[in-house]
Amino acid sequence: MEHPPKKSEWRRHTRRPVNRTARLIQRGEELARLTTRDLSFGGVFLRRGEGPVPSVGAEVAVELESEDGAEPRLVRARVVRVTELGIGLAFIDAEP
Repeated sequence: MEHPPKKSEWRRHTRRPVNRTARLIQRGEELARLTTRDLSFGGVFLRRGEGPVPSVGAEVAVELESEDGAEPRLVRARVVRVTELGIGLAFIDAEP
């Protein structure tokens, strides 16, 4: 009997643990400053914090603090998951 692939095998991009500050922005307004848990070329998972949480399917922007001290990068994203632990975002039109 064949088993379905594990969820981790469904992902197109490898995730790596990353601890950076991120600003979550919707309609030009900052919703919250959160911390990343992991990051890939396809998206990011933000640890839940204070402030409003956008709905699954909502388009947001996330400004990610750079590893090397360069200017933060603002990326469009879609909310794909909201849990008690945090918010999963899939990048829209992001370049690696």
